[in-house]
Amino acid sequence: MVARVGAFEAAGGESAAPRRAAAVASAGFSGPSGDAASPATRALGAVRSGGFGDAVVEPPAQSRSRQNAAKLASSSVKILFEPRPVYTAEARRLRIEGEVLLDLLFCASGEVRVLRIVKPLGHGLDEAAIEAAQKIRFQPAQVAGQPVDSNAEAHITFQLAY
Repeated sequence: MVARVGAFEAAGGESAAPRRAAAVASAGFSGPSGDAASPATRALGAVRSGGFGDAVVEPPAQSRSRQNAAKLASSSVKILFEPRPVYTAEARRLRIEGEVLLDLLFCASGEVRVLRIVKPLGHGLDEAAIEAAQKIRFQPAQVAGQPVDSNAEAHITFQLAY
């Protein structure tokens, strides 16, 4: 048998592509009527539906009960103390107001880590927001009664009192 890039050749050297399309078959899947594609249908190159349709499949009852148990055994981070961020003199003089958005990691150990600044304000307010975020006191998220790390976005708002 001779192989060429882009085409298959039959044993006699002639190309098989013009004679018929390649068959596409999948073992174990049936057509819309529920019958598996026959060898004759596969030889003609027919492509049949896999029978996936719009059916809704419910998970087994045992699986649902495990999911419910997992939901009951887990809890999210509970914030206990949020410090007020310090306004910088420059931002106060320029009358800058707005929000700094931080991506945080609440560690199971009780530490807050700032992963990145998503939306900065500048003029020293980003650093003030990071300092405030690191002073947050919280109860860690839990799964099956054990503390775990969890991510969250924190919106640190800076607003001048008039």
